[in-house]
Amino acid sequence: MASATFVYIFGKAGLLKVIEDRHMIDGMQSIGFGLQGSLLIGWIEVLGAAIMLAGIRYPALRISAMLFLWPVAIGALAIHISRHDPLGELYESLIVTILPSVMLLTTSGISVRFNP
Repeated sequence: MASATFVYIFGKAGLLKVIEDRHMIDGMQSIGFGLQGSLLIGWIEVLGAAIMLAGIRYPALRISAMLFLWPVAIGALAIHISRHDPLGELYESLIVTILPSVMLLTTSGISVRFNP
């Protein structure tokens, strides 16, 4: 379920940037990204979503994709918060910022230790 959420959110956002959706590109330009920066981020998101899909067959790729996309999620959340966007516009970035922690804590074979 978490993987599907990642694929949906990043796949959708990435594809909108890659196909140069006017609303998405205008939003990216309003925060200082030009067309090239928007396309780069879009391709990173699409690549991460594709790696996450490959994680269905090769589970190690799922964690790699999640770690690959986590900084993008944190950046998106930071931008939405700094713009004082309403919750409806930032909830997807909030979800993909929190999900990696949940995925790391609930994936068998991964141990998270806290040493004081």
